[in-house]
Amino acid sequence: AMTGAAIAQDRSGPGHHFESADANNDGTVTRQEFDAGRAAQFQRLDANSNGQVSRDEMRAGREERGRRGG
Repeated sequence: AMTGAAIAQDRSGPGHHFESADANNDGTVTRQEFDAGRAAQFQRLDANSNGQVSRDEMRAGREERGRRGG
C-alpha cells in the first residue's frame, strides 16, 4: 500500500487532478483555480494558438497524455 506522501507524489494517481487544480494547496479548489486549470489545458491543446481546438489537436493531446501516463 502507498503512504499518503507517496500518493501525493504519484502524478497519475486518483488525486492528481485535484492536487494540480489546488494551486494554493489549501485542500479546496476554488472556481478561480478550476477555471485557471481548464484555461491552461486549453492552451496546451491549442497547438497553433488560434483560439480553437481542432479534432487533430485534441487527438494529439490525448496521445501526449497517454505517453506521459496521465
